[in-house]
Order: sequence, then C-alpha cells, then structure tokens
Amino acid sequence: MIGVSQSKMPAEDLSLAGARVLLIAPRFFGYDEAMARELTRRGAHVDAMADRPLSSPWYHAAARFLPSQIRGITERHYRKLLAGFARSSYDHVLVVNGQTVSPGLIAELRRKHPGARFTFYLWDSLANRASALELVPFFDRAFSFEPEAARRHGLRFRPLFFDDHASETSGHANEYDISFIGTAHTDRHRVVERLNATLAPDLRRFWYLYLQAPWVLRAYRLTNPHFRGAQAEQFRFAPLSRAESQRVFETSRAILDIEHLRQTGLTMRTLEVLGAGKKLVTTNAAIRDYAFYDPARIEVIDRACPRVPDSFLRTDAAPLAPEVRYRYSLAGWIDELLSDEDQSAVHLKSGPWP
Repeated sequence: MIGVSQSKMPAEDLSLAGARVLLIAPRFFGYDEAMARELTRRGAHVDAMADRPLSSPWYHAAARFLPSQIRGITERHYRKLLAGFARSSYDHVLVVNGQTVSPGLIAELRRKHPGARFTFYLWDSLANRASALELVPFFDRAFSFEPEAARRHGLRFRPLFFDDHASETSGHANEYDISFIGTAHTDRHRVVERLNATLAPDLRRFWYLYLQAPWVLRAYRLTNPHFRGAQAEQFRFAPLSRAESQRVFETSRAILDIEHLRQTGLTMRTLEVLGAGKKLVTTNAAIRDYAFYDPARIEVIDRACPRVPDSFLRTDAAPLAPEVRYRYSLAGWIDELLSDEDQSAVHLKSGPWP
C-alpha cells in the first residue's frame, strides 16, 4: 500500500462558476492549454497570456539570459493583451513560472484588480532562476515544486502534475520494457549508456537522446566533460514527433527519468509516469521522501553506476490508488493552488511543515 495521507482529498472539484481568471503560463507541450481547459471546465472565464509571449529564438534567449533588456517589449505586449480582454476586474490571477513577468507588472495588476487573489507557481529550479524570488512579495500565495527551496524561502510546496485528460495506459500492449526520450543535457547520455550496458539482452529498450544540431555536440565536447569521447551515433538531431513520443510512452512498461543535476524537485515526466500507471526508473533519490513512494513501482538508480533488477522490468505496475492519482492530476493541482489551506506536508513522509 502506498503510504500517503487520505486527508485533504476533495469530495468534488473546487467550483469556479462565474470566476474571472487571468492565467499567465509558459507554452510548454500543451500544459498551458490544459490549465485553461481545466479552469474553464470548472466554470471560470479564462483570459490566458503566455509567459515568454513572443516566439522568436532571440527573444527566448534574451528572456533567459538578459531579461531586463526585453522587459519593455514584454510589458507593452502584455498591456496590449490586457486591454483586449477588457476585464474590469479579476477574481484570480495565476502566474506559472513568470520568467518574463516583472514585479512592476504584477504591482500594476494588483492596483487595478484589488479584489483578486494572486497565486504564483514556480516550476523552475531556484538554483537556475533565483530572480523569481523578486516576484514572491507581490502574491498572496507562492509555491515551489522543490521542497527544500520552499522551506528555505517560506513558500508552499507542491509537486508538479500530469494532465488528467489522459487516462491510464495499461490497456496498451508493451512493446518496450524501458524507454527514454529527452534532450541530452548534462550527463544524460552517460547514464543511458551505462544503464543500457547492464540490461539483459532480451529486455526491450528504446533510447532517444536529442540534440538540436551536430554543432551542439561539437560545442559540448569542448565545454562539458561528460561529452568527451561522445559519438554522433549516440544522438538524434531531429525531434521525435509528439505522436511517436506518445506511442513509445504508452507502449513502455517502465520509463527512465534523469533529472537535471541542479534540480531537486520531481520532473513532469515523474508525474506523467505515475498518472499513466507505469513503472518509473529515476536518478532522483529524493523521491524516496515523497508520501507516494513505492519501491514496487519506483526504482532509484545511481547516476554513476545505474542498475535495475531484471524482475522490475518484467512485471507491470499495480493499479494506483484513486486518491493518489487525483492528488497529482491537473485537477488536484488546481485545487491546491487555489486553496487557502497550506497542504505542503501532505506530499512528504517527514511530517509537519516546514
């Protein structure tokens, strides 16, 4: 039995009938659309704006490395969209990540919509984006997906979610015993290479390590020690289609997750695997601290010496408890972000929060 609290599970979804919601979220694999769809399903009138609203490559690079240089462009764009929405007031303002949202813009929104509840959710690591802390004082509630960062900075802790419009995929025949699809950043290809060498020959595996171009590999060979000696045939230089990625995911018994070296929170892939009723193989040892951790479902491996028992990859995962599945669905995420009660402790085995 998965050791997770049975408390704080809603009898029904939190209603937002008639509520006016401003949503600012990154365009990321359709998750922003799923958020808007879930809010609308509950009866809200949703106005959505994209975090990093312009699509050009130079803008995305500047948003990451020179945010102050594009602030004026971004704020003019946001103000134009807000004028088009023509809302006299909002009940909720929900900002996810806020990479291009300035404190000045949030302060302006607070002045114009004094009755709104302002909620901030950070799904980037604060190790990579410490500037996000500048936004926190302007919100009524602020969340991080990293427990230690949340404790340190007085934020609420809430892991990521999976899109609950996707059902469990146990009805698909397993074509692969384990698979990995992802960008080959940091040491990911080394972990895959080492793990692959330890697997029994008859275990079916699918590896797709993506790099944007051959020149990126050449640059990494010069700048990243993990890429010394890496060969081009280990990588793919065209992204796998979304349909094919989904097909591989649905027909895999277990999914490999390799978190960024500087990240401590659980990845979106972790929650997607949980929601799909599949097994997870992960390098993130911190998952053992989570209330839903179950060694029959989750195998933690060492990045330097990864090894998975053959028996783990030859059997399917047991059905997930419905209350756990709901809690980590998008619907459960929305419930928690809009709740007045701090539910940080529910997600961990360690007891009281902080």
